[in-house]
Amino acid sequence: MTSPFYLFRLPQLVYSMIINSMTVTEQILLSLCSLKTNSIVKYFRRDTRKITLNVRNNALVTVVVEGSNEQLRIGQMLQPGPVDQKVTINGKSKRFGYSKLLYAIGTYWDDMETGTMEVIEYLDKLLSAKVEILEISDESGGRIMNWLQRRQRQISKVIVFNQRKTVFEVESLSNIIRDCEAKHICLDVNTGGKPFEIQNSHGKCVLFQCKDDTVISVENLMQIEAPEIYLTNRRYTDAEIDLFLRHWMNGGNPNLKALFIPHLIYDGVNVASNLPVSRRRGDKRYRSVIDSELSFSMYGGYKIKRNDGTIARFYDDSEDFFCFALEKVLH
Repeated sequence: MTSPFYLFRLPQLVYSMIINSMTVTEQILLSLCSLKTNSIVKYFRRDTRKITLNVRNNALVTVVVEGSNEQLRIGQMLQPGPVDQKVTINGKSKRFGYSKLLYAIGTYWDDMETGTMEVIEYLDKLLSAKVEILEISDESGGRIMNWLQRRQRQISKVIVFNQRKTVFEVESLSNIIRDCEAKHICLDVNTGGKPFEIQNSHGKCVLFQCKDDTVISVENLMQIEAPEIYLTNRRYTDAEIDLFLRHWMNGGNPNLKALFIPHLIYDGVNVASNLPVSRRRGDKRYRSVIDSELSFSMYGGYKIKRNDGTIARFYDDSEDFFCFALEKVLH
């Protein structure tokens, strides 16, 4: 049987052998040549490895191939390339540049975010590739995040960060957190010391993480509804930890399963001294269900009970960190 495609007059078996001997990068590059080559790659490609996309700053798409070091970056050019160098993306002819050394393609669009969305849609149709990680800066905003959440399954991780020496506007940050439906939300932002609201009540976030520059008050902590909370942004006082535990005992943070926060060097008050707790023996460990690299151990600690009877354990290092977990999730 001969192939229905007439770019080359070859049997289907030969087409299949050629296409499937290529790397994913080579398949993508071939598919961009024309509508016909796109159809050939899509029809004959048989690779079963999972392919995902990482998107940074609404402008750079990285193709990640499961079990391989192979990566291709597709970004947006600030200036159009040579008029004789064009690729076809979703039926649109666009100027482009390619660096074999950098494994990178650049395409030019009048609107950069539209170009990124076109590239994502193209790779999804060609490879069934979904966006796994989305990195949003203070310059990019949430447009692509909201578009992705309408068109694909849940995004695994959204990272929100600052460009160098910039301050993230608190209103924009609050809006991104409010709208984000990712399993893992990670903040690494500088708001210039300004407080912001955490409103994320749709229950889709499993792990909420904050890194160095983010200002998170204990009141913010009480607003986070995720089951797992890991904060490394600043050290919390005994008084703040006491306030949070009392909040939890009275029904606050009802979905919380595990909490890890840095603890201020001993400030004269023992967290356990003013609470109805009892000592626990034995070492226990908690590992995140979303990110296996995030874990903590409890060497003894204290038992604490919520008003509804739920039992948790917390461990207070006094000079390093404070951690908390429901008894039923400890190992």
